[in-house]
Order: sequence, then structure tokens, then C-alpha cells
Amino acid sequence: MAIQRSGPVTRDTSTVALGLARILVGPCLTNVDQRDPVLDQNMNSLGALNSTSFTSNIEFWSYMSGFPRMEDITIPLSETAQLECEFKEVKPWNLAIARGLDPAGTSEAHALNVTSTTASGTVDSTLEISVPNATGVDDEWVVVFDATSGYSVYGRNSGVVQDVVDAVGSISSDFTAVNSSDEELFTIPANFFTGTWAENETFIFRTYSQGSFTDNHSGEIKLGTFKTPEYVRMEAIYTYPNQQNHMYIIFPRCQVVSSLDLSFAAEDNANVPITIQSKRADSSIDVITSSVWDDSPLGAIKFD
Repeated sequence: MAIQRSGPVTRDTSTVALGLARILVGPCLTNVDQRDPVLDQNMNSLGALNSTSFTSNIEFWSYMSGFPRMEDITIPLSETAQLECEFKEVKPWNLAIARGLDPAGTSEAHALNVTSTTASGTVDSTLEISVPNATGVDDEWVVVFDATSGYSVYGRNSGVVQDVVDAVGSISSDFTAVNSSDEELFTIPANFFTGTWAENETFIFRTYSQGSFTDNHSGEIKLGTFKTPEYVRMEAIYTYPNQQNHMYIIFPRCQVVSSLDLSFAAEDNANVPITIQSKRADSSIDVITSSVWDDSPLGAIKFD
């Protein structure tokens, strides 16, 4: 006598998930208007993976009343979406992603404020010291004031630098530092310094050169320079075992937020865990957004 099967049974084996998704990470700004997958599966692939996990957390608030109390209503308060994965191939392109950088092409040369020694001098937070990609250098700079409006700039490695026009800087005009070949190193914009700066007071900032992550075995990941993670686009492509159907998880605007952990063991390769958090991409906020995501601000899960 044949034993009859009971309970739930598989209705469609083509929907059974097996294996890892392919994770693609690419530019956000140039692709935010695209609702369908657009990233290059060869150029933008995170590479060999050890694990992938998608989670969407929803926080609810429940209201209860009566005696005995019973739940009257449940209201959603917040929703997040994130993808966690571990990649196996360790190269500049992947590690740049793990550090919250957009590896598409090169990282931009930039400057960061470090500290100041002053009684009442301030800086305008809406202005930034600009660094050209072609000639920006890695150095720490000290601005020393010789009066309430004038200053000189010294580099820890580069020595004293002069403005392209005047030797001494003035808070009321741009200070564009040049090297011995008259190549621009950085520009302190006019009115960057505010408040009252006195003689011998100092302001310190660092400049960082442009970095390239396109080669697998050359490049540099700078430590101690962490800043707000850059926005990227993420597409996770899962191919079903029938090799015909796909599931796509699309984060049009997201950030990689993780603590970089490289663990080396003699018997296994290193697996680098990262967390990719989706951020709003709809047109209701004044950043890199698009109206095509107004009905799904965190992205979408698509099937074909």
C-alpha cells in the first residue's frame, strides 16, 4: 500500500531558491532614474561570495484597550531594508566598498578639517577647502595667523606654500596654494575663516590625494580618513536553478555601513563581511533622488 503524502507540498520547483545571489555595486547618481537592473554584471560584480542575506525590518506600534485588554490597532512606524554579504576576493575595488567609498573610477581628492587653537576664531561650515584631483597631495597643513586678517600656511611634508598671487593669505580672498612647479595644491575660499583670529593662532587641516581602485593588485586604501559613506547603487541578482528566471533586489540609493574585518586563517580564505543599507530615493527629499521611486522609496524586489 502506497503511503499518501500529507501536509504542504511543493507546487512549483522552479521557485525553490538555491545558491548565492550576484551582488553588483555601481554609481548612484547616474543610475537613480533606472527602475530596472542596469549595472554591468562583469564590471560591477562584488565577485565570489561566501554568504548573502536580505532583511527588511518593520517596527510596529500596537494600541490596546478595554479589560481584559485587547489589541485595537497596529500601526507601522518605520521600515528598513539591508543586504548582508561576505566576499572572498580581496582587492582595492572591494575594500573601497567595504570602507564606504564609491569605487567607480577613482576617489576624489579632498580636505578634512582637523583642529584649531584659537580663542574666538571659527570657520564657515558651508564652505570647503577644495583639492584638485590631478595635483592634490597627502599632507597636513597648519595655518598660522599673523594678524586678524592675514595668515601663512605650512605643510608638514611640503614646507611653506604661497598663494598663486600673494605670499601671505587673507581671509577676504581665495588662497590657492601652489608647489614649486606652480601646480595647484588646494584652495582656501574667501571668508572661510570667520569670527576673530588673533596673531599666532592656528588652524590645521589635511589634504588627501585622488585614489584609484581599478587594478586588482595596485592601489591604496587610506586608514584614519573615514568620512560619511558615499551613496552607491546595489543590485542583487538571484538566478533560479532552472537558469531562466531571476529575482532582483534593487537599492537605487544605499550606503555600505560596516566595520571592516579581515580574518586570515591557514585553512581557509578570508571572508569580508559588509552591510549594505538602503536609503530613501524618492523625490520628497532634497538629495540624489528620483520620482520613479515615489511608490517604493527604499527600492524594490523584482521577478522575471
